[in-house]
Amino acid sequence: MKDFRQPKLLIVDDKQENTELITKLLHPLDFEVLQATSCKQTLDLCEQIEFELILLDVRMPVNSFETCNQIKSSKKNQETPVIFLAEKTDFENISEAFKHSCRDIILKPFQAEELLSKVTIHTLIQQQQKQLNQLIETRNQIYSLIAHDLRNPFNALIGLSDLILKDLNDSDPHKQNVKLINGISNQTLNLLDELLSYSRNIQTGQIASSQKILAKQIIEEAINTISCSAALKKITITFSCEPEVKISGDRNILLSAIRNLLSNAIKFTRINGHIAIDAKATNDCLEIAISDNGIGMDETTINNLFNLKNRVSLKGTAGEAGTGFGLILTKELITLHQGEIQVNSKLDEGSTFTLKLPI
Repeated sequence: MKDFRQPKLLIVDDKQENTELITKLLHPLDFEVLQATSCKQTLDLCEQIEFELILLDVRMPVNSFETCNQIKSSKKNQETPVIFLAEKTDFENISEAFKHSCRDIILKPFQAEELLSKVTIHTLIQQQQKQLNQLIETRNQIYSLIAHDLRNPFNALIGLSDLILKDLNDSDPHKQNVKLINGISNQTLNLLDELLSYSRNIQTGQIASSQKILAKQIIEEAINTISCSAALKKITITFSCEPEVKISGDRNILLSAIRNLLSNAIKFTRINGHIAIDAKATNDCLEIAISDNGIGMDETTINNLFNLKNRVSLKGTAGEAGTGFGLILTKELITLHQGEIQVNSKLDEGSTFTLKLPI
C-alpha cells in the first residue's frame, strides 16, 4: 500500500526570512510546504490540514511549547511529529522540548544536509506509520465482515439441531451426533462473536472491561466449550487449579485465548490422547500450562508459531485444516493483558503452552 500524495509540511517561525530559507532548502524534496508566522495562523492551518511533519521554532513570541500542545490537541494532527528549531546554545529550551512530545531538534544556523536528512527520515516514518494503521484498520474490518457473514449459517445450524433434539428420544442412536453438531455450532458462533469483540477492542489497544475473574471458573468454561471436539477424538482432559486464584482482564478475551490453546491441543493430539491443564499462582502471576501427548513440533515450527510472515498452517491428526492465525491471535490477546506465552515441545512426544497472566 503506497501513498502517492505529496507530503505536506508546515514551517512555523515568527521570522519570515527563516521560513523562506527553510522552504528553499527543502525544494529538492518536492514537498508541499506551508508557512506560518504566528500561533493563531499555525492552529488554524492544523485544524484544516493534516501534515506529515511540522517544524516549530522554539522561541516564538507566544509560548512554543503551549503551541505544540495545542497542535497535538487538534483532530487532524494529534499524531503528527513536531521537530523544534533551536539555537545550538539554547540548552534550556532544547531540554524542555523533549518533554512536550518533540520528535527531534534541528539546530540553527541551518545546515542543508542535516535539515534534508531529518525531514526525509521523519516524514518517511510518519507515512509508514499511517500505512500500517490503514492495514490494521482494514484487517479489523475484514475480521468483522467475516464474523458477521458467518453468524447466519451457524444460527441456522443451532436452530435446526435444537428442533431435531426436541423430537428425538434418549434411545435414538442419532441423538448424540446431533448434540455434537449443536455443541460445535454453538462453540463456533461464540468464537465468531468474540472475534467481533476483539476486532473492536484491538483498534484502541485496550481491554474492553478489566475485572477480577476466578481462574478456575474461566478455565472450566473453556473446557466445556471444546468438550464436543475432544469427545469426537476420544481425548480425555484433566484439570487442576487453586480454587480462589483470580486474574485481571476481560473475561471474553481471556476465555477466547484459553479456548484457542485447548482447540490447538485437541487438533494435534491423536485419538484416545490426553490433555492436562495445570494452573498455579507464582509470585504476581498465574501460570496456566496446557500439555498434550500429541505429535509435537520441531524447533523450526516452534520459532515460526507466532510469526505472521512465516505463519505455520498444519493439518491436525484427524486431517483438521487450519490457517495458522489461531496462535498468532492468541498471542495478541495475551499481550493485550500484559501477559506472555511460552512453548515447549518435542517431536512425537507432545507440546506444552504456558500462559503467564497478572493476578
